[in-house]
Amino acid sequence: MKFIFDEESKLISKIGLEAIHRSVQDYSDAMAAALEMEITTVDHRFIRIAGTGRFKERIKESVPKGSIFEKSILDCKSFLIEDPGKNPACQDCEKKNNCLEVAEACVPIMLNNRAVGVIGIIAFNDQQRKLFAKKKQSYFDFLSKMAKLIAAELQRERIDKKLVFMEGRWDVAVDSLKEGIITTNTNGYVLQINQAALNLLKLREKETLNQRIDNLILDDSIRCIRSDKSPVKLKDKYITFVRKNQRLHFLLSINPIISEANILGAIVVLKDFQDIEKSVVRTTLVSEKISFDMILGQSRIMQETVELARKVSLNDATILITGESGTGKELFARAIHTNSTRKDAPFVAINCAAIPETLFESEVFGYEEGAFTGSKRGGKIGKIEIAHEGTLFLDEIGDMPQYMQTKLLRVLQDGQLFKVGGVTPISVNIRIIAATNRNLEKMVDEGNFRRDLFYRLNVIPIYISPLREHMEDLELLIYEFFNKYCRRHNKEIFSIEQKLIDYLRNYRWPGNIRELENIIEYGVCLETTPVLRKETILPRINLGTGRQGGNIVEPLSDTISRLETKIIRETLHAFGNDSNAVEKTLKALKISRATLYRKLK
Repeated sequence: MKFIFDEESKLISKIGLEAIHRSVQDYSDAMAAALEMEITTVDHRFIRIAGTGRFKERIKESVPKGSIFEKSILDCKSFLIEDPGKNPACQDCEKKNNCLEVAEACVPIMLNNRAVGVIGIIAFNDQQRKLFAKKKQSYFDFLSKMAKLIAAELQRERIDKKLVFMEGRWDVAVDSLKEGIITTNTNGYVLQINQAALNLLKLREKETLNQRIDNLILDDSIRCIRSDKSPVKLKDKYITFVRKNQRLHFLLSINPIISEANILGAIVVLKDFQDIEKSVVRTTLVSEKISFDMILGQSRIMQETVELARKVSLNDATILITGESGTGKELFARAIHTNSTRKDAPFVAINCAAIPETLFESEVFGYEEGAFTGSKRGGKIGKIEIAHEGTLFLDEIGDMPQYMQTKLLRVLQDGQLFKVGGVTPISVNIRIIAATNRNLEKMVDEGNFRRDLFYRLNVIPIYISPLREHMEDLELLIYEFFNKYCRRHNKEIFSIEQKLIDYLRNYRWPGNIRELENIIEYGVCLETTPVLRKETILPRINLGTGRQGGNIVEPLSDTISRLETKIIRETLHAFGNDSNAVEKTLKALKISRATLYRKLK
């Protein structure tokens, strides 16, 4: 959270002794009465903020320039002087020739290795001077302890101010969340509740005051919060109950608040079940048909990819589409469906990364009536069943829970599924297209993805290259998006300046075609002249990359490494890609075998 509080931290660090001047004055009065001496305290600005006796009338005045109080703060050094005005430490003081003090001691008030002020004890008459001479070490030790006490008081003040900042940030941040957030103590009493939680629970804030969490959420699972013996953790449990004649459906998560092995309470998170259903599954009857002609690309690499996808669309083999985010994996999946014999049947897309584990099985496979508390009357049809006779697109397949991978494998093998709570198999006829930006082979080796499912999905692999590998398509894509968003936003922009296109050619495009489309739309929306200019686009690129400048060329070492690998691969291919080819490549390129294998790896 450091980045959130940087500005507040700077402000808090500037809070000085002035903020606690009343406490410092109280300390000074008590010390003066006990020690029979005059006490004064000066802050880091060299301004007196507390004092006794004659100093009391000079509060808010600056101390003399060159005084030991000033030196104590600047040098973080203590002083004990029995001959003010004559002592070498007083030589720079502007009051040395008419100094009324006869003895003094001062100690810097240190906080975080910096002097935030100084506290001193001063004698003004012979009686005080004799007392000072007799007890100077005791006085000095007492000052040191008081300096530490004041520093601790200032630190508490800063912490209090920081907590105020944090609480304000917390309130703003938590109230902006879509999820309901509730914090409780160890007895289950509500400490904080955000607006989303109030809306979801159909409550007003005054109805939650001095209430236990189990009076707000009417489910037995919430009672576990009222135990301080062991931390209880819960993730995305489906719960439902009736309030004000309305049935509420939630996913409930509980996270204990633990500090130094002590349970301090819990954070409860509520997610609207219906919102999750809408966001994780996008089902259409392919009202918007995507054809291969709509996939733009004149480069050899894109034409080959489109041609491969077009060929495999005519059969029912399972397809695994891989590629970085933003390359257009779902676009290819929809085009394959549109070009297949299943084009008039449903195309059902499921984002495996967006579905909570507790929802996955019921959403994908459906459930029978009475399968669990709160299930709909008559049960629910799953997305696989909806896709019957059509295409099931499993996006981000690498994020599918492992226990679900087994059930999906059974569907692929047998063409049958069981609903949650069901005993009768349901036959389905679907084509599966899966997609991922993750390395499934590596996940298989690490035990995070079923090997048998990987081979079932990877019947026909299609790899979609990142934009940086077919930059010859860049200008075509730029103008396509430019024309599209000029029409959509009714903007009269007639051309694109060449230096913008040249600039975009040097960008690495980590977000690929999706990022390019977003950037062009940004430019079209903000452009105020008849020409789309580099200056209009540049802030969006800097924002997206985190850069503060316009250097968007990849590091030289990356460019060299990429070119070296390309040359090695092409040379191997030219020599036949066999064992002899390796020897010939080593000789032709004058590199070692270790270098060759390292580059290829």
